[in-house]
Amino acid sequence: MAAPEEKRIDEELSCLILLSEQVRSAVDEAVAFKSECSELGKRANLLSDLLRSLACFTASALSLYERPSTASPPRPPGTWSKS
Repeated sequence: MAAPEEKRIDEELSCLILLSEQVRSAVDEAVAFKSECSELGKRANLLSDLLRSLACFTASALSLYERPSTASPPRPPGTWSKS
């Protein structure tokens, strides 16, 4: 189960990705100021791509950082204390 912080990050990224897609669709529907809107559309596409990459990275990075905490490191021979 994901921690609350992990869920919050995923939710924030998904909201931002949806917002960038809405900006892009508004740019496609624009009638006036086509040149200005096309520049905004390019930036919205770039932002959307970067946000998607970040979402993929955070999803994979969380699983990478969980692995070491669940496994115990091997001990070299002779380090076990005798009781």
